[in-house]
Amino acid sequence: MKTISIEDIRKCNPCYDPAKYLPEGWQGTALDILNIDAAPAKDRIWVCTRDGVLPKEVARYFAIWCARQVTHLMKNPLSLKALDDAEKFLRGEISKDEFARSVLDARDAAYAAADAAAYAAAAAYADAAAYATYAADAAAYATYAAADAADAAAYATYAAAYAATATATATRKEQIECLKKLLVTK
Repeated sequence: MKTISIEDIRKCNPCYDPAKYLPEGWQGTALDILNIDAAPAKDRIWVCTRDGVLPKEVARYFAIWCARQVTHLMKNPLSLKALDDAEKFLRGEISKDEFARSVLDARDAAYAAADAAAYAAAAAYADAAAYATYAADAAAYATYAAADAADAAAYATYAAAYAATATATATRKEQIECLKKLLVTK
């Protein structure tokens, strides 16, 4: 597991100096960060979802896990299929081309759903559903793009984590426990 330092965290431009919770010269892993109970859970997750902190495979599985926390908001079966296909792609069960088609189908459906929702003026619920669909698309796209671009995986991880938190279906504690489990098993 990658070792990161308090200086590495500072380079990510957090809202406050990490010395508030970490001693100068601190070094540790993502798992160590997740175990710093004195630091707010949202900040531990924020640090861990910065590009390069988590192993790519862990970031991808975490993105999918977060998106799954809001599947009850996803009305389009293509978004759910994209999530399933993201996991299949990670496990090597489908090709990159098959996964790319699934992602494009889900993206097109998400855009169509977002447009329809906007015109229907179902503001609060439509925004949550569209964002959940977007998070699923982002998680799926990240899994596909991560083969070529680590930035996409990091962005999707953040977007999916934000979506799961915003809808309150997964608590930060559950997110931390998920990350810990993934770090130990992947």
